Amino acid sequence: MVLGILSIVISGISLIMSILVLIRDWWYERLRIKVSVVKWFASLANNQPFFIWMVIQNNSKLPCSIIKMEIDFVRNGEPVHATSHGSKALISTIKRNNITTDLYSLDYPLSIDGYKSIGGYIHFRSSVSHSNFEDQTVNLTIYTNRGNVTQKIRLNFGDNIMRVYQHRMGELKVTLDSNSQPIVFTMEEL
Repeated sequence: MVLGILSIVISGISLIMSILVLIRDWWYERLRIKVSVVKWFASLANNQPFFIWMVIQNNSKLPCSIIKMEIDFVRNGEPVHATSHGSKALISTIKRNNITTDLYSLDYPLSIDGYKSIGGYIHFRSSVSHSNFEDQTVNLTIYTNRGNVTQKIRLNFGDNIMRVYQHRMGELKVTLDSNSQPIVFTMEEL
């Protein structure tokens, strides 16, 4: 009788410990992605993709593969959407010292090992002009093989490389952002 009760107590303790270990492991191995926007590039031509240079960190133990990204937000009461998936796209062609170099966006799927990161331009397409995305805080949804993550990112007017070039050439008349603060233009090149 005593042995039967003792074995039930030991089994109960083992079950509780197993559940605690399972919860702890799930917590440490859950999908945790952090995105940082460095700069972005949008040409002045219509129906062209725009490119966001971002650093994507996988802050979890297990690797993940990013298969698609989407941007959503509301501007003037209207939903605005952009999607990124598929093969890489040409951003620009740079010519220096008679050497031509093509600069491309990253290609899907983006595989990121545990506790590693990847950085580069990601291209997005939308049915509206890229100017709708300037000076906006947007929801970026990242679709992976381990689930989806949504984060807010800011697409600052002064971080758009095309606007930086316009500013340097004196062609840009906009000097204040949507919060009536002076625009700080990045000093970075493409």
